[in-house]
Amino acid sequence: WTQAISKCLPALGDGYVVGMQMGETVMSIWDLVLQRVIIPLLLGHPLDPIKRDCSKVLVQAEEFAQQDQALVVRYLWQLMINLSDPSKSIGTILEGEVLDPRVHKSENTLSHRMLYFSEAMLLLMFADYEAAAQRAIERGDYYSQSNPGVASNMGETFHRAISLYAGARQTKKKKFKKAAVKLQKRIVGWQKAGNPNVKHFVLVLDAESAALSSKVEIAKAKYQEAIAVASKGGFLQYVGLFNERYADYLLQDPLSADEAMKRRCEAIEAYREWGAHAKVEQMMGESS
Repeated sequence: WTQAISKCLPALGDGYVVGMQMGETVMSIWDLVLQRVIIPLLLGHPLDPIKRDCSKVLVQAEEFAQQDQALVVRYLWQLMINLSDPSKSIGTILEGEVLDPRVHKSENTLSHRMLYFSEAMLLLMFADYEAAAQRAIERGDYYSQSNPGVASNMGETFHRAISLYAGARQTKKKKFKKAAVKLQKRIVGWQKAGNPNVKHFVLVLDAESAALSSKVEIAKAKYQEAIAVASKGGFLQYVGLFNERYADYLLQDPLSADEAMKRRCEAIEAYREWGAHAKVEQMMGESS
């Protein structure tokens, strides 16, 4: 939490190799799942290479009878299929090509929390903000409390926070804003404690807060800064999301329609580069 997440990738690779040599398959396969699937997804790496790695990691997990790891891979792989291939998925419903809920059932907290993460991320990325916000209220800190200390807590907490802000702007429900502010304070606290992984989160949440408070110039400046930081860090998913949220805000002012369209185009381009072609299709359909 005090180093860039990307710095853990070499250590995870070493841990996998050494663990397998020692016969410690449980933690070795977790290292592999983290190195090849979870961390690259969090970092916004292109989806297609991660999906290809999912098939290889799943084979190893099942070969060594590591069912929790195999389920986690299936959840995240299906998440990425939903985002990338509309012909093989059903939008925000987490089932399809590699995941059949009737067969692939989570029976403990280890894998179930990643099911929750994946379902929540789909709601956010496909802009079902009210449903995402309501889910964030109902589930609360389930993920972080059952998964303390892991890097994905940062992304999951942020996903809840921005979903709540988006839901508040969409519905005007005070409960969403109240919950969003609470999570925002937590993420700001991480940054103040020296966490280098959340700067773009803090900036865009500042933008969302300012937007709700009608602080127009602050909101615009914060959105632009958040997009710049996410772009510099290579977080393609957030370059897309932040531009999409900024465009949505700008559309409230008819005089900003041209800038809003520019930001939508930049969101589409970022999502396309990420490999989220189903998301691109959704946005293109909204623009037509």
